[in-house]
This record gives sequence, structure tokens and C-alpha cells, in this order.
Amino acid sequence: MRKVFKWRKISVPSAILCLFLLFYSATLLALYLWGFSTSLKTVDDFMTNMVGLPKAWEWDNYVKALDLFALPIFKNGRLYNIGFEGMLLNSVIYSLMVPLVTLSTTWLMAYLCYQFPGKMSSFIFRINIVLMMIPIVGSLPSALKVYTSLNLYDTWGYVFVSSITFVGPNFLIFYAVFQGIDKGLKEAAQIDGAGNFSIMLGIIFPLTAVMFGVLFITSFIANWNTYMPMIIWLPSKPSLAYGMYKFGASTVSGSSWPPIQVAGSMIVMLPILIIFLIFRNKIIGNVTIGSFK
Repeated sequence: MRKVFKWRKISVPSAILCLFLLFYSATLLALYLWGFSTSLKTVDDFMTNMVGLPKAWEWDNYVKALDLFALPIFKNGRLYNIGFEGMLLNSVIYSLMVPLVTLSTTWLMAYLCYQFPGKMSSFIFRINIVLMMIPIVGSLPSALKVYTSLNLYDTWGYVFVSSITFVGPNFLIFYAVFQGIDKGLKEAAQIDGAGNFSIMLGIIFPLTAVMFGVLFITSFIANWNTYMPMIIWLPSKPSLAYGMYKFGASTVSGSSWPPIQVAGSMIVMLPILIIFLIFRNKIIGNVTIGSFK
């Protein structure tokens, strides 16, 4: 049976919003297409034809970008050359470790405040609000001295320790999600003899796994694109973002050519684009947490 498509009337504000979103999406798509087109041009073609399609498809630009994606690293009195594979591994480790540790500790603290309400939970909640409102600046020199004295500077141990936190909007998100869980589930589990640990892992965490996953994906994308921690805290473990930062500022012949630099940017962007296409429904869709179908 054929379905008859019916047009629905929409309000003027909704129509304006739809037009704005269409324009915004078209702009982003045009930038991606321009980047892909530019990455396949020769230098002369780029200088004379910055906007149009390439005259010849120079796929070798990607090969050249991979070959030029290298950084000299000085450590323990020796000079190392870290290439694309090493940067890719560092990016994966950093982008996985930071959101996993941060979200786990934040989730646990929010759950404890929800599970054991009282003066201490109220104090932690208020401290989180205050620390979000007051910027903490000027602590970098002292933090460098502390982590260096603990032998954590320029190690993955620094990433693990510095990621342990409960301050931030994720705490409020998890706390709000816990508030929306039916308390009858917890009471029923307690009647059946389940302890606090079993309830936390067997009931509460599965109900919040969707939100945990969405925040993990968004945090992974954000950490994939950051390079400041590698400059300050992990100088011997450059990531792809840091490599792209140095690659874009390079004056060496080849790596300073715009088509090669854009090709490197497309390579760094590709994993994030794949992740977004796979989990786009989870990221931009309606996230609902419930206990019953």
C-alpha cells in the first residue's frame, strides 16, 4: 500500500530555524568539499585556482603528507624521530584514557551524592557549582613542580592522575540522570538482598550507560583535537593534533605547501568523521533514560 505524503504546516519561527540549519549544514559541507578538493591539487593549481576543482587529481599529496608527518623528540639525551604511526598511537591512548578516567570518577561521585544524601553530599554539590563559576588561573608553575617531583611529568601516569576529577557539567548531568531513575528498582533490589555495589553496577550503571557513552564520544572527539597537553605535559608523546600543529607551522619545503597541509588535515580528521557517522544518532538524537519499555 502506497503511503501518501502529507505536508504539515509549520510556524514562521520553525521555518526560519530550518533555513538557518540548512544554511549552516551547507556551509560545513562546502568547507569539507573544499578541503578535499584542495588536498588533491598541485601547488601551481592551488595558486591559480583556489576554489575550483583540481585540474589533476594528485593522490600523492596524501602519501607525501604521511611521509612528512614526523617530529624530532629529544629525550634521555637521545634524539628520536616519531612518525605518523607513533602520533596515531599517542592520540588513541590519550583520547581514550582522559574521558574514561574523567567520566568514571565523575559518575562515581555523582552516584555517591545521589545514593547517600546528606550534608557532605550537599557540600560536594555546592563545591562543584562554585568551582565551575570561579576560574582557576596561575596554577601551571606549581602543578609542573608537583608532577615533576612525583615523577609523573611526561608520562601516561600524569594523564591518569590529572584526569581524576568530579568538577564540571558532567557531574550535574549524571546527577540529574540519577534523579530520574525509578527508586522502586533500587528498593526491589534491596528486598532481594542486593548490596550497594551490586545495585550500582547491576542496575544503575546499565540505566545510565547511554548517557555515559554519549559523553565519552564527545569527550573523545574533543581530546583528539587538542594539542596543548602535549606541548606542556607530554613533550615526548606528540599526538596527531600536535603533529598537525607543527606541520601547519612548518617552513620546510613540501610540508609548507598548502595542498600537502590540507591533505594532512584531512587525514587527521578522518577518524573523527568515521566515529561521528557511526554514532551520529546517539550524539545528536534524543537521549532518554528509563527503566521500562
